[in-house]
Amino acid sequence: MEHPAALNEDFNLSTAVSTTVLELAEKIWRRIRGGDAPFRHVCDPPFEHDVQRRVPSVDKAERVLGFAATTTLDEMLDEVIPWIEQAISAGSI
Repeated sequence: MEHPAALNEDFNLSTAVSTTVLELAEKIWRRIRGGDAPFRHVCDPPFEHDVQRRVPSVDKAERVLGFAATTTLDEMLDEVIPWIEQAISAGSI
């Protein structure tokens, strides 16, 4: 946010790995419920023109800011999920 070249620009600061909402939900489920609990989900049918898969372009952030995300989604979930569980137990969220 403080990089001079970022003024009035937008950037995708993720990795270039595509993840569907369903894939993310299953990753979270497995971390919370374990590998033995069958993954269950309910979803509505997609809208006719929904984009089924997006692959983020991170080229601009790397080119302009010199930034490349190095933390994987799995690594982030391993950090964030315990933090959320602790915050729920503490009553702060």
